[in-house]
Amino acid sequence: MCRLALYSGMVDSAVLRLTVKSFRLSTQFDMILDSFRRGRRSHNHGWGLACVAMKFNELFVMHFKTSLPLLSEDYRSLLRAIPRDVWWMHLLLHGRLTSSEPINVHNTHPFHTSKVGAYSIWLAHNGSVNKQVLAEKLGLLHLVNQYADSYFITQWLGKTVGEAEPNALLDSLKSLIEMNIVKTALNVIGIVLSESSNHVFSFALNYVSQEGQSLAEYYRLYKLLNSEKTSLVVASSTVFKYLNYFAKISGEAMDNGEAVITEVKNGVLEVKSRKIA
Repeated sequence: MCRLALYSGMVDSAVLRLTVKSFRLSTQFDMILDSFRRGRRSHNHGWGLACVAMKFNELFVMHFKTSLPLLSEDYRSLLRAIPRDVWWMHLLLHGRLTSSEPINVHNTHPFHTSKVGAYSIWLAHNGSVNKQVLAEKLGLLHLVNQYADSYFITQWLGKTVGEAEPNALLDSLKSLIEMNIVKTALNVIGIVLSESSNHVFSFALNYVSQEGQSLAEYYRLYKLLNSEKTSLVVASSTVFKYLNYFAKISGEAMDNGEAVITEVKNGVLEVKSRKIA
């Protein structure tokens, strides 16, 4: 059970700052989590981020994660770590809460996979899948007790995505749904960087299974486009509630099975949506 936030597009300092603030608050006090799990309000089993940004026509890449909780001082350090004067940015944030998987930095999101000479992918996930089946298909059954299900999802992308192209990425995610291994939800956000062309795009998928529908509001992802239509935020429901309260940005719930691809081309944010389930 996790909280997710993805910021993509030209840098709107106010929206970016409030997105990070809302993410931090959602990990510390999640009113939706508290509504069905009384006494459990925080996602304090680790947090992490991945960021790919463009500055002076050069790429900036950052990947950080820890199994420690996200504290207020970390929030301020996070904002300082994000480079100033970037032209555009894809920023992924994840706060973790687990009931049965190991709590350590190796199982903290985001996870990373790459294909030599082709791409790097950073991914964060909320929900649960049958990792036993996935690990077996990957030939990694010996690691099933060492890593969380999200690790195997990331490895699946690294095995099945042939090139840094949006439809190839979405087809790989679709294949996970078609395997019928999603237990509660396959809500994922991620960033893809082409290592040959420096092409960068981010993605988000909102998919909640029949079993997960009882907690649909907890799992649901929302998308929020700023008033200038230059940046998009995709966030977990609690993050959305905080962000909507602070920034008054209009947003809408993503459809079940809806995937979103965002990228910046020639200074313009492009947002595409595709139904994959």
